[in-house]
Amino acid sequence: MRLASKKTYRIIYHALENRHFTQLQTAKATGISLGQVNKVTQWLVKKRFVEKQKNNYYLADPSG
Repeated sequence: MRLASKKTYRIIYHALENRHFTQLQTAKATGISLGQVNKVTQWLVKKRFVEKQKNNYYLADPSG
């Protein structure tokens, strides 16, 4: 995953705009593959920017 890529930026921007999201919703809204959305989302979870709650993700700490 390249943090500076346009696709990664669009996924992160979508998460910031929507605060609660699913990977499928993000993939459809951005036009990016579900696999790429999964990679970025898992990275965000690992860095604790996003937390998983059942099937949804929510923005835990937008400032990091």
